[in-house]
Amino acid sequence: MDIVPIRTNHKLLMSVHARVKKEGWNKTQARLAERAIEDHIGNIEVSEVTTATIDELKQKLFATGVAEGTIDRTMTSISKLLKYAHRRHELYGDFKMPYIEYCNPDNARDRYMSEEEELEMIKWYQHKGWNDLLDFNLFALDTGMRKGEGLRFKVKQVHLHTNKEGRERMYVRLLGNTSTKKHQRSVPLTDRAAAIVTSLIKDREPEDVVFDLNYWTIGTRFDQVKALMGLEEDKQFVFHTLRHTYASRLVQQGVNLYTVGQLMGHTNPRMTQRYAHFAPEHLLDAVDVLNSTTSPIDNVDSII
Repeated sequence: MDIVPIRTNHKLLMSVHARVKKEGWNKTQARLAERAIEDHIGNIEVSEVTTATIDELKQKLFATGVAEGTIDRTMTSISKLLKYAHRRHELYGDFKMPYIEYCNPDNARDRYMSEEEELEMIKWYQHKGWNDLLDFNLFALDTGMRKGEGLRFKVKQVHLHTNKEGRERMYVRLLGNTSTKKHQRSVPLTDRAAAIVTSLIKDREPEDVVFDLNYWTIGTRFDQVKALMGLEEDKQFVFHTLRHTYASRLVQQGVNLYTVGQLMGHTNPRMTQRYAHFAPEHLLDAVDVLNSTTSPIDNVDSII
């Protein structure tokens, strides 16, 4: 009996992955794509990857505690693989590219929410009766937490601290990445944020999450309110804008950039520098400390 050779399907994701990798692919991207295919998507044909497939992948990664930055890098790697096949329709056929929504669409975007826009947002959320989502938005606005951070922390991570003057303050201890401890920090809460958390945790167990909301519903409702605010054409106005607004308001009130970086959980000081332009007067006035020197230097050579 003749043995029929097994033919490999070149349209399968791992077959495309092998070709892209052979042509020279960033090792980290290649590894992320491979892991996503093997652990979550499955080795299906490229034409079978839909927007629903991508959304399900993101939901699975989020549910297993993967950081938003890693999720975005995984999305980038899958996008690269699909684009490779899409541009070679003679090999892989014509198929529709799925829509890929990133957790943090643009880490460099400089869009901030004004106080007027905040009031407008509050009005529409209340009008729609989406008070639980409004509470989450205001909490994010007052803490600078990323969406994933806000949805993941549990009741047991909420603490109270009493200072020397006897003032009691609430804060959240974020655990960050479980392996690298990246983004691990304590986030003090404003009175508004503390009131929101207090109302949510009174009947919860220590292991319960504080905000029991759907990750995707938050974004969907935000976009709907954005349209009601007349900002549907403003591509820069996204949920992540709340985080940037938090940082900009701190700087405008005179909080130094180092402290802002710590509150934001920035691992690179350059990420905080984007907010420096909010405090030009603060920076210009910094040299006034030198004007307070009343004793002129008579002998320059003595200090050289």
